[in-house]
Amino acid sequence: MGNATRNIFKIKNNREYNVLIPAAGLGTRMRSYSAKPIIKIAQKTLIQHQLDIINGQWGKNTTTIVVGYDANKVMNAIPNTTIKVENESYATSNVVRSIGLGLRAHTRDSVIIIYGDLFINASSLRFECGNESFLVVENQNMDINEIGCTISDTNKIEYMRYDTPMKWAQVAYLTGRELELMKNIAWNPNNKNLYGYEAINIILDKGGQFKSVNIPGAFFRDIDCAKDITYIEENL
Repeated sequence: MGNATRNIFKIKNNREYNVLIPAAGLGTRMRSYSAKPIIKIAQKTLIQHQLDIINGQWGKNTTTIVVGYDANKVMNAIPNTTIKVENESYATSNVVRSIGLGLRAHTRDSVIIIYGDLFINASSLRFECGNESFLVVENQNMDINEIGCTISDTNKIEYMRYDTPMKWAQVAYLTGRELELMKNIAWNPNNKNLYGYEAINIILDKGGQFKSVNIPGAFFRDIDCAKDITYIEENL
């Protein structure tokens, strides 16, 4: 099994980036804090923190946020410069449903998916999007229980699963065949309860390919419970 090749990319500032943030989840363990996107870390909501980094990295972008739990509060916390979509079935569906709703709002031939409960730093989005789909991976700050992936000697994602040291950083770039396969999966109502990694595995089974990208200096942490907030504050 090969290690993920470290990749450093120069950003093309004249390109417009298409970003989708699925942020509808119930977040059972975090409800005492509020909906995850409006949890405050260092005096700023998580969603505003993400948007500031997205706008700082990609001056030209179209960003769609799919909300669900506590939708009104979350929408009111999101600037009007973003596209806001509500997943009204958030309590009886999973992230693939939100991805599907977000993809309905996009018309371009590529999309960057960034999970809405993910804390990132400015280095985390320093990659270039071209003609090849990829997943961002890391092995430092994501919790050991998060979904991981096996990687081939040619730096391709082989399969998504638990119990692997290299974790998916919950950032994906989809274009071409992989984007079309994701649309087919996410727009099928029978798949509304799928997790994102399960949809990616289906894409891989159907012949899709994702490159593995590991970014030096990046910080990724999925917020599932209070200890994740503590971890972020102690490690930044």
